[in-house]
Amino acid sequence: MMVVQEEIFGPVIVVSNFKDEKEVVELANSTIYSLAAAVFTNDANQQTRLAQQIDAGTIWLNQYGILYPNVPFGGFKHSRIGRDSGTYGLEAYQQVKAVHQNLTQTM
Repeated sequence: MMVVQEEIFGPVIVVSNFKDEKEVVELANSTIYSLAAAVFTNDANQQTRLAQQIDAGTIWLNQYGILYPNVPFGGFKHSRIGRDSGTYGLEAYQQVKAVHQNLTQTM
């Protein structure tokens, strides 16, 4: 399905049935993009297993699009352009410099 292989930025949701978790993980991970994914299921153990196995920068469980300013947001694979939000997001705009100074007046 091309719709699950592309990185779509718009109001699109794909709803599909799967025969087992293996099929879900294979389809989710078979794309070159990996910004985010959402899993909707009533089984809390299944949510945990799928969140661990799906390669995406953000996984939403029984929700979608919720972002918190203290939590990093960004993708994996070709969706990887750094992180926004959280300390990881701030670090993307910082440049660290170490300065060592001899304060003893002797050289």
